Amino acid sequence: MESTELLEVSGLTVRYPGAKTRTLRDVDLTLKKGEITCVIGESGCGKSTLFHAILQLPGRVKLEKGSVTYHGRELQAMSKSELRAVRGSGIGVVFQEPGASLNPIRKIFVQFYEAMNAHGKVTKQEVRDKAASILTTLEFPDPDRILNSCPAQLSGGMNQRVAIALAMALDPDVLLADDPTSALDVTVQAQIVEELIRVRDAYQTSIFMITHNMGVVNRMADKVAVMYGGRIVEYGPKSVVLKNPAHPYTAALLRAIPKLDGQPPIGIPGKRPDSFVEKGCAFAPRCPYARESCRAEDLQKRIVCEGHWTLCGEAMKNG
Repeated sequence: MESTELLEVSGLTVRYPGAKTRTLRDVDLTLKKGEITCVIGESGCGKSTLFHAILQLPGRVKLEKGSVTYHGRELQAMSKSELRAVRGSGIGVVFQEPGASLNPIRKIFVQFYEAMNAHGKVTKQEVRDKAASILTTLEFPDPDRILNSCPAQLSGGMNQRVAIALAMALDPDVLLADDPTSALDVTVQAQIVEELIRVRDAYQTSIFMITHNMGVVNRMADKVAVMYGGRIVEYGPKSVVLKNPAHPYTAALLRAIPKLDGQPPIGIPGKRPDSFVEKGCAFAPRCPYARESCRAEDLQKRIVCEGHWTLCGEAMKNG
């Protein structure tokens, strides 16, 4: 029986070329078929580094140990041609800014054609039919007009929606999305979220998404990974992690969100670490429950319940 785990990150430890300290340490994640996993955390916690490490982009990060596997195959063991084939046709990408995916002065149809033709011979009619089908499935109001437009003629929100459609041109079963709603206003953010959900529902695509927006997490995530100091400090089903956080940092993040009842948000005291710690808990200097052992001892996973773990049980013990 085929495994439902499409993408698996195991013990991943990386640093940037030339850096003295590690940027990610012992990161574990799995992504199953049709599942949406959101990675959350403050800026500088390592989310984008994890994104680059999964993509195996040359020159971006240096993998020290651990692995990233796609359908059971280690990406770091693949040749350049094999990785090129996986990127796009196996793993699609949506960047934070649509300008990273779209040429502002070339028609959308041409960009679909170039993306699809790079992975195999296709006719222009095949491309037009496929692109129109994707745009229709994702509920674009006028696919032909979109295909005959340049990104410079479209709004920022529409360009991001087109970038998502373009990422699906080669039928990937995994979609990596790097905070695709952050540069958009609230109304357009909602449209992007609904489009990503349609992608999952229509194509059974698994989505791995980095975001700062807890509203986005609450609307679309199946699983949540909370990141701090280059490590996943809590991981589990959204319904459990957001309602019953087991790590002090997760609880602090949730308290910092403005509430509809008028209660002011509570900021997290202190500041995030300037460098990544090699031992102990990076959150200890900001944590009200920290003990000396938190700073000195290597952290071990604690199982909270099935599918839910944390690197600290103090928030769970202390309410």
